[in-house]
Amino acid sequence: MSEGLAALSVVGILAFGIFSIIKLITEYKLKRRLIEKAEVNDGFSTALEESMKSITPKYEQLRYPTLKWGLVFLSAGIGFIIMEFFEMNYRSTLPFGILSASISIGFLVYFFIMKREIIKSE
Repeated sequence: MSEGLAALSVVGILAFGIFSIIKLITEYKLKRRLIEKAEVNDGFSTALEESMKSITPKYEQLRYPTLKWGLVFLSAGIGFIIMEFFEMNYRSTLPFGILSASISIGFLVYFFIMKREIIKSE
């Protein structure tokens, strides 16, 4: 049973990776075509700018990607340290809960930092 689950997990991860790569390539090609069309038609360039704003993520979300991943890894490390201090059965779900909660706290800290930065910039 566990061998089948492991094989299914590997296949799922590979399929997701292939899908992500194909999605990135097709989005890149679409954006390149839109840019090439905008160079031909000047009136089209303003419509292109508006449509590109809706396609690409907001600038505020991409401002501090290193901070986000640094906080996530820091909180995951804190979760592992907390798990080491407690004597627990590693077959239980408690270690997963501790790790998930600590990683979630890291994401929430990043969210509140970014929210404060967005309010400051407005």
